[in-house]
Amino acid sequence: AIGVPVRSWAGGRVPGVVRSATDVFVVLLKFSPPPYVPQFVLGVLLARKVRSWRAASGARGGKGAGVGEGVCSAPFVARFGATIGYSILAAIFGLRALRPPVAQLLLRVGGLAPLHAAILAGLALGEDPLCHLFSFAPLDALGDAAFAQYVLQFIAINIGGKVDVHWAVTLLAASQLATRFVQQPAAKRWTSKPARYAMLAAGVLAIVLAPPLLARARGCGIRERP
Repeated sequence: AIGVPVRSWAGGRVPGVVRSATDVFVVLLKFSPPPYVPQFVLGVLLARKVRSWRAASGARGGKGAGVGEGVCSAPFVARFGATIGYSILAAIFGLRALRPPVAQLLLRVGGLAPLHAAILAGLALGEDPLCHLFSFAPLDALGDAAFAQYVLQFIAINIGGKVDVHWAVTLLAASQLATRFVQQPAAKRWTSKPARYAMLAAGVLAIVLAPPLLARARGCGIRERP
């Protein structure tokens, strides 16, 4: 990821090589669904709380529907949660003395979820100064393309061979194109006829995955005899 340099949680481990039970445990934490259930529950509870803050603000004659509606009833740590949360995260990952030994792993599996919740609340309520910064058009466009950036990041690495300026430019350009011409049109069609496009997506996924799976099966020894 692009950001403050941090020590990799993996240490001297080699990707794809299991050397101990610790390797297995860490992989299960990172890539299996159960460890992410608490984050999902926290997100649901946070959304309900933000809605209640907004409703209370509206009942008191606060702002109308939209961003910033809950600023009258929400506590300070929620109203300015984005600034507080990002500042603490920057301190944790920027200052070695404050950095836990497994900081990156904690960030991934929800150990720092309270900070994430504060950030989301601050951005949702609209009073935090960072809301105005992130509403700047170029940054807003980057946010809209965040999913495409996540999906395409390793493809961009395979094209460029390393993470550098060319990789960043390729990733940003490809993610903008994918968002504009693939993701957004697909989302509109999906909401119009979800069942139809769910079947279409399953068919496309099967077509895409079939060749590499068949090739792997042949490589494992499933071959025709002469």
